Amino acid sequence: MTEAKNLLFVVNIQTQFKSLFPLAHFLKKNSQFNPVFFLDSTYHELYEAKKICDTLEFSYIEFTTEKAQKTGKTYSFNIFLIFLKGLNFLLCRLLRKKYTEFFGHLRNNIIEKKNNNLSIQKIIIEQVIKGIILSETSPTYQTPNILKIAKGLNIKTFLIPFTVANYIEFAEAIFRRLAKYEIKGFYKKLIAFLYPKWKLRYKEKNILYFHLEEILALEWLGLAPKKPWVYNGLQIDKMIFDSQYLKDYYIQEGLDSKKMEVLGALYQDIFHEKLLHKEKILCELSESLNFEDQKPLILCALPPDFHPNPNYQNYNEMIEDWINLLGNQDKYHVVVSLHPRSSYENLKYIERENIKIFKGAIEEIVPICDIFVANVSATIRMALACEKIVLNFDVFQWNYTDYIGIDAVITVKERQNFHKELEKIINELDYVFQKIKVYSQKKNYFGHIDGKSGERILNLFQQQIV
Repeated sequence: MTEAKNLLFVVNIQTQFKSLFPLAHFLKKNSQFNPVFFLDSTYHELYEAKKICDTLEFSYIEFTTEKAQKTGKTYSFNIFLIFLKGLNFLLCRLLRKKYTEFFGHLRNNIIEKKNNNLSIQKIIIEQVIKGIILSETSPTYQTPNILKIAKGLNIKTFLIPFTVANYIEFAEAIFRRLAKYEIKGFYKKLIAFLYPKWKLRYKEKNILYFHLEEILALEWLGLAPKKPWVYNGLQIDKMIFDSQYLKDYYIQEGLDSKKMEVLGALYQDIFHEKLLHKEKILCELSESLNFEDQKPLILCALPPDFHPNPNYQNYNEMIEDWINLLGNQDKYHVVVSLHPRSSYENLKYIERENIKIFKGAIEEIVPICDIFVANVSATIRMALACEKIVLNFDVFQWNYTDYIGIDAVITVKERQNFHKELEKIINELDYVFQKIKVYSQKKNYFGHIDGKSGERILNLFQQQIV
């Protein structure tokens, strides 16, 4: 009997778990690989992930920075850290406090990262990890430590991106907290001069990716990415993409094409099964959601409550507008998929005769819908794989460029254009036909749905992991 090989699946947020779990489930069922989830609860409580792992008997380790510090070292005799402590003490005596906290925070940040490294390395060694799977390589989480440890232990690392994103997404998030990250003042200007790769000119402002202590700690500990503003830019052994479109996207972002493989994704295998039985599933869905008859479907990936919202005064006004617009037509039934941050109990009031909330995974119904409505969601690429017409309402006006140039994705930023385009999609078949021509022109470019993605990924793991 072949000995099981443990693979570490790294999870920092619930959406990462949702994207990685189907692969973990497939591998556990069909191979000698044994998934072990690394659940980093430092930033987000991963209750749902832990519940699923417990219920389905998947191994997991819960990591937090707090736990790592309790079992870590104090580094009392580290000369450099003693120097920082002394410098901080001296400056506290000579200058005002607001100018001196920096060195104390920097020292604590370095100690924290070193202890995190020790804790994670211990986990990887004790669990006899043979390969590491990530869905994101952001320096925000423990990823830099994990990748450095993996390299030192000669463990293969694999990236399976769960989203489509570039620097604009991070820049927009930082811009909403501009006072903290704009390059003003002596320290920020000094760091931007010493480490210019962390600097970005965005919307006529110079901003830093991180606060200063984080940048210096990453640089001095050898954890810093070469290109911080390139999404998924940390060094990885293999990148696995669900489509040629996503591969081309990340090549354009500056990632190494030699490390890339287009193998598909487990959600595409789910799509394959659904498309084989589309009419039956559509009938069953209509019955389970208590639609009175069977009609084509509009699938709406309803956004959560973010602020600010330039199109609406508040979230309730946005919900009312979307639901009235979607519901005031009789050609389609509307199925709403809620964002993981949203609660069914809080939004069940939106249901009416032709609008129902679907509580299952959105992957189950994307293949059987006819129109997909979303707000700059990563799930748009799923709709593209199924050759759907997509109305992408950038309701928060983040101006992401992910789907620019794709005719089948109609992106609008204003409320009135949202109304106008949805009406055209519903009532003008020729308009839709012209938009979806791209699918015949670029066959399988957005995803090759053949039911064999899992097999291809498994074959790669078997070749790469010894």
